[in-house]
Amino acid sequence: MRIEVYRTVLDPAYGFLDIFTYLLYIADVIINLRTTYLDSFGEEIKSTKKIFWHYVASFGFWIDVLSLLNYPYSTSVVLNMIGILKVNRVLRIYELINKSNIEKGPKILLQILYYYLLFLIYLHLVACLWFFFIKQTYDEHVAELAAFEADPTLLEPSIRPWQPPYDWYDGADNFWERYEKQEYMFIYFVCIYYSVLVIGGNEMGPTEMRELVFMVVVNLMGAIYQAYIIGEVAVLVGQVGSKSQQ
Repeated sequence: MRIEVYRTVLDPAYGFLDIFTYLLYIADVIINLRTTYLDSFGEEIKSTKKIFWHYVASFGFWIDVLSLLNYPYSTSVVLNMIGILKVNRVLRIYELINKSNIEKGPKILLQILYYYLLFLIYLHLVACLWFFFIKQTYDEHVAELAAFEADPTLLEPSIRPWQPPYDWYDGADNFWERYEKQEYMFIYFVCIYYSVLVIGGNEMGPTEMRELVFMVVVNLMGAIYQAYIIGEVAVLVGQVGSKSQQ
């Protein structure tokens, strides 16, 4: 997924990287169409026809195909959002770790690192999506302000752009000023910072309906996701402890 805050962060290499990863995703689909699987009796299925229909009939196949709609150099907002489905491939890492023949201790450590990776991906996605929504509000505010300056008879801008809550306290409204100065890494880490804080239910200060709805969804879905991650890690840590006692 492109970094929503700073789309040109890896230019000019990003275009080549995007094409390379896209080809990898296509190769991944082709490989899965040829990869054997175990049936409900534990027997390895090697029939090409059965392998094909088993993968095509799976939910993962359609997620993989939909994610490929986000082709390289796509400028469509909808297709770029669909590209988030590519994260589905990360979930296969756990299956590879779980089915590996390494010892139990290192395997548990890899599983813990896997869940930590999922958590980092979650924080990144929330930060990028949050900026996507607040940027829309800011653009509407700028458009209203430009129209008012061109024709003072119009009403003053009614849309208020989002401000980081820490700007409320010191009165320094410089978040969007620094964005206009192209300090993109600062903007990105501010969004990451607040995606971490929202885990604990901190105030995000949404100003418009789209921001309010997004925060409600993040708080509801995020609470379930966080409980799942923390629960799985707690079980794994407990397994490490029991192995040490043995």
